[in-house]
Amino acid sequence: MKFDSQFYNKLNKPVFSPPKWVFAPVWSILYILMFASIVIVGKNTPVYLKPAAISIFLLQLVLNLIWTPMFFIHHKIKNALFICITLTVTVLFMIILFAQISKIAALLLIPYLIWLILASALNLAIVKLNP
Repeated sequence: MKFDSQFYNKLNKPVFSPPKWVFAPVWSILYILMFASIVIVGKNTPVYLKPAAISIFLLQLVLNLIWTPMFFIHHKIKNALFICITLTVTVLFMIILFAQISKIAALLLIPYLIWLILASALNLAIVKLNP
């Protein structure tokens, strides 16, 4: 699969769109925080919560991983918006579940949630600006 940067460059973007160079370091940090969170949860989860904790983590990870090709390869920005909003809600539920296991694990995910809210707003603006 090939990332289509020309597609993104040609899109009308809102004024709050971060510069392109921000995305790689932000996502690197967010992945580190996500995996630190799941490691903490994996070590501290009561047996009865473990399947739910692992399942919601894997679900958000799959949603996270399918957004990029949907947006940048298939150019389905409306479908990507749906995925992004679903991902954001899933991460919110993940934080709520993780908070029952470890407050630290939940807090590590707050920057991810904030970034996803921004990403959802950005994706929505791109949908509106590029009919």
